[in-house]
Amino acid sequence: MAQRREGDRRRQRQRREGRLRALGTAENTVVLITSDNGPHEEGGVDPALFDANGPLRGYKRNLYEGGIRVPLIAWSPGRIGAGTSDRPTPLTDVLPTLAELGGAPAPTDIDGLSAAPLLAGSPDTARHNHLYWFRDERGVTSRANTEDGGRATWLAEAVRKDTWKAVRFAPVRDRALPDAQWQVELYDLASDLGEQRDVAAANPSVVAGLVALMRSSRADTYARKPFGVRAQVQGPAVPGQAFTVTATLANGSAKPWTRALLALRAPAGWQVQATTAAGRDPLPAGAALTTTWRLTPPATAAAGTQWPLTVEGTAQTPTGPVRYSARERVSTVPPAPPPTPT
Repeated sequence: MAQRREGDRRRQRQRREGRLRALGTAENTVVLITSDNGPHEEGGVDPALFDANGPLRGYKRNLYEGGIRVPLIAWSPGRIGAGTSDRPTPLTDVLPTLAELGGAPAPTDIDGLSAAPLLAGSPDTARHNHLYWFRDERGVTSRANTEDGGRATWLAEAVRKDTWKAVRFAPVRDRALPDAQWQVELYDLASDLGEQRDVAAANPSVVAGLVALMRSSRADTYARKPFGVRAQVQGPAVPGQAFTVTATLANGSAKPWTRALLALRAPAGWQVQATTAAGRDPLPAGAALTTTWRLTPPATAAAGTQWPLTVEGTAQTPTGPVRYSARERVSTVPPAPPPTPT
């Protein structure tokens, strides 16, 4: 059965590769295959049937390695060579990795680190200082609950730094609970990949350091830095009368851009006039270009109709040109109601 399933997977992989080659896009495509959690029991699935988590402990919803560690398979002919790596690569790394592969800038306010050099064969890819997970889960499955010692619905968090892995559980649903009231476990993944030997009691200083990392790694609120294009329409639109559209092109990357421009596309016959500068050169890292336009629909514009508006922001970055767009709609006011009979 296992051999037949592996054969099916191989044939599916070959069909996907064949389609990309037939389209002539294989050499310019990177395929990443991964998952957001370990094996699960939903839908009657038996994770033990094919030993889905191998030597790892845990299932979906567990913060042990079996619940959170999954393969990441990368394929791109002529770009990615055969081989394996032990670099821990969380899903937050996908955005900066794809951005670097595509020659686009990445935001600076995310935790992800690009793995593009690793895919190109470099051993010097940046690694995370530590990885953190938080769980506030009320659902439960039998295997996951067993692995958690009946605590699968408890508040839980985990951190991994180097070969150390700490997992802790809160007996009440309150993350502000004093550290002493959490149940903490510590594992050395170098010698105990299956997380079977809790060594917290023998390593109090390691536990204290990892608990401090847990406390500092989570933020309940996080304000993102602007990146790309945003537009604001101050409508509605009245035929023959002007209204305002304002757009922003924000450089949320780490390096300055040049030849930054904003443009607005409106329906045919509409008058479009920029009332502020539509370009900026250079556009420093963290800065934004804001442009305002006055739009006037023709007096004959149909009432009660939605009209498309598109704002495009372009710039030259150190890795190449970029283009961002924002699509909005503005409605012309509905026709006046008929007069009320007297």
